[in-house]
Amino acid sequence: MLLIASQSPFVKALPTTPTNSDLLLTQDGVIAITQQLDFSVFNNVYALSTDVQARGLTTKNHNIEMIDMAQFVKLTENHQPIVNW
Repeated sequence: MLLIASQSPFVKALPTTPTNSDLLLTQDGVIAITQQLDFSVFNNVYALSTDVQARGLTTKNHNIEMIDMAQFVKLTENHQPIVNW
């Protein structure tokens, strides 16, 4: 499963229990990379690099992979179901 989080974690909190899914942060969801969140509940965590750059953010969390739009499309092709969070 691919969980796509597009809202700030201050608006809608991310799941805190294991989900057996991958997480993709987009739009205001990328604000989560600046927080001390437990991303270990996800198999993999991705952030759309253009959204991160547009908000002037950086992360030192090496478990978050920055991806481009082509990789975003590949993730959606390779995951079922897709859940917008």
